[in-house]
Amino acid sequence: MKRLLTISLILMLAAFSSCSVSKYLPPGERLYKGHSIKIERHPELQTKTKKIKRDIAVAIQPRPNKFFLGQPWKVWWWYKIGPPRKEKGLKAFLRKRLGEPPVFSSRVNAPNTAGNIVGRLDNLGYFHSTAQGDTVNSKTFMRARYTVQVQPQYHLNDITWISDSTPLLRQLQRIQQQARGLLKKGKPYNLDEIAAERDRIDLALKNRGYYYFNPDYLMAYADTTAGNRMVNLFLNIKASTPEVAKHPYRIDRINVYPNYSLVSETLDTSKYGFIVHDTLHIRDTLNIFKPKLFAHTITYRPGRLYSGRQQNATLNRFIGLGAFKFVKNRFEIADSVNHKMNVHYYLTPAKKRSIQATIDGFTKENNYCSPYR
Repeated sequence: MKRLLTISLILMLAAFSSCSVSKYLPPGERLYKGHSIKIERHPELQTKTKKIKRDIAVAIQPRPNKFFLGQPWKVWWWYKIGPPRKEKGLKAFLRKRLGEPPVFSSRVNAPNTAGNIVGRLDNLGYFHSTAQGDTVNSKTFMRARYTVQVQPQYHLNDITWISDSTPLLRQLQRIQQQARGLLKKGKPYNLDEIAAERDRIDLALKNRGYYYFNPDYLMAYADTTAGNRMVNLFLNIKASTPEVAKHPYRIDRINVYPNYSLVSETLDTSKYGFIVHDTLHIRDTLNIFKPKLFAHTITYRPGRLYSGRQQNATLNRFIGLGAFKFVKNRFEIADSVNHKMNVHYYLTPAKKRSIQATIDGFTKENNYCSPYR
């Protein structure tokens, strides 16, 4: 009997919630109640339907409101509490905690979303797939319906660098052919992995001196006409890549400014007042730090190829010292013909901390001293 009363009460509250929400809706609007996806599989498709639905879910927007027993409880609270007068008052807290703003049907464009689903499938190698979208309306709610015809997934065949025998292209080929490379023959085509491989290659180049290189300088062309649902991937450097990005750079000079001020409008680029310690040029105008501190902290020396890994290690060491509240580095080309550059470190000292303590004690006739009585 008690359980029956509980169920009846919940159903009554659900019906009351629906009626209460509907009276708040603007004219012509409904609440978006989510979507359904119907997958029509090609006979040769091997990917499981659940995985396909997960993969294309990111292409479906917006996210619907949360429902309980088929009713938008959080939206009901949103309207019931009403707009607060203060941004940080109790009413604002309760509205944010218990409620959520309504997602209206006008935000849903099912045909456009169907196009996004097809684009997502193309990015994952399910070429030539199609999708349709429409909506189902009731008095208060609206649902979107998507029907997707999924074709078998394409896989990578040959991965070729269009090479002109330059040192940069040879580096790119070696990096891409490493065991930890993401693009391998036989793997499913995936545009996200191609983008991730581009970033990985850029990071590897940064550790080999190519400071001015950018992942946007790499391009990939997919040829889907190889047959048997295989993709030939051609990689190359864009023609618009600047010349400075095509060469590895070595460090020519390292300048350290350990008294840099944050209130200074311009960076101190003076060439005077330096002392040289272990090939480092240090301009400590206040004589606060010992030169060997910088020799121990900076992980490389002039003549070495630029390395992003070593730069990050050096910056982390400076920050870890706790002696500087601001650390900044800057690179500039010193010799464009021989591909050399200078690096400047601007360091703002942190305020010194002081520790004060008092010690109480007493002595006895036997010369015993103790802080305790």
